[in-house]
Amino acid sequence: MNLSTRTFRGIAAAGAVLLAGGTLAACGDSDSDSDDEGSSGSSEVTISGQWARSGTAGGNTAVYMELTGGSEPNDLVGASVSSDVATDAQIHETTGGGMAGDDDMGDMSSEDDMAAEGGDDMSGGDDMGDMAGEGDMSDGDDSSGGGMMSMQEVEAITIPAGETVSLEPGGFHVMLLELTEDLSAGDSIEVTLTFADGSEQTLTAEVRDS
Repeated sequence: MNLSTRTFRGIAAAGAVLLAGGTLAACGDSDSDSDDEGSSGSSEVTISGQWARSGTAGGNTAVYMELTGGSEPNDLVGASVSSDVATDAQIHETTGGGMAGDDDMGDMSSEDDMAAEGGDDMSGGDDMGDMAGEGDMSDGDDSSGGGMMSMQEVEAITIPAGETVSLEPGGFHVMLLELTEDLSAGDSIEVTLTFADGSEQTLTAEVRDS
């Protein structure tokens, strides 16, 4: 065997080793990527059953829905609507009871509801999201046994992984402040929700009387 033949066979053998090594490395990378993808969870929230209560221009109303968590927990941290719908949107919570026989006043959202409870029209230019500091519409001495309803703005609503949180009359809701126009049954509005993971979702809510 002459020198040139031995040299050629040596180069061919080295190439085969390198090719095999590259194939194994590629397989290893593929497995690693697959493992990474399998271990990553999703914090995306599923929204369903959304609707908005009807209201009159200058007053307030609320939007309700169900939020179902993904494989990781997430928080609802903000809401917004077009200025053509309302001046502002906030996340609110209503607590207490004994003020009404059903949930129709559960969010104390309409201008008439607020005027009837507080005596004065409190739904105008004042910030409706900061009623907690003054006793939340309650004097703490309600003889009905259920306690007065109170409403306050909250910073966030926690949505546990795989669980559903209801935004409903008498509980959590998205408050629309100072409606720009009348909202009548059959209308629809768009509301954008912001979550703690930085994601946003825009939903369409049908307007209902109750």
